[in-house]
Amino acid sequence: MLALGLVISGIVAWLIDFVGSGLESIIQGNMHDRIDQMSPSVFREKGYRFYFLSNEEERMHIHVTSEDGEAKFWIEPIISLAVRYGLSPRQLREIQTIVEERKNEIIKAWKKHFHKR
Repeated sequence: MLALGLVISGIVAWLIDFVGSGLESIIQGNMHDRIDQMSPSVFREKGYRFYFLSNEEERMHIHVTSEDGEAKFWIEPIISLAVRYGLSPRQLREIQTIVEERKNEIIKAWKKHFHKR
């Protein structure tokens, strides 16, 4: 069941990227802005998209997706893997390193995004 949820969130992330990249010019109103508010990208690095889901638990974490799979990492109290689907141990180590290196940026983005709720 958890894997299905992760797959669905990956599809949603792909749709957001697709809408943002190609169809935005024909969508009326602020549809893209509303979608980005629900699942804002924090950054992209090495083929991974790092993002938040707006309607989740309060414990600080970040979602990561790529064409191979996805994962969720807790940011506090320590950076650790929460769940994963389809990513290799090598990819998970690479992602964790990125999260560790950009932890301050993630925390700043989290506070900015979730302060609006």
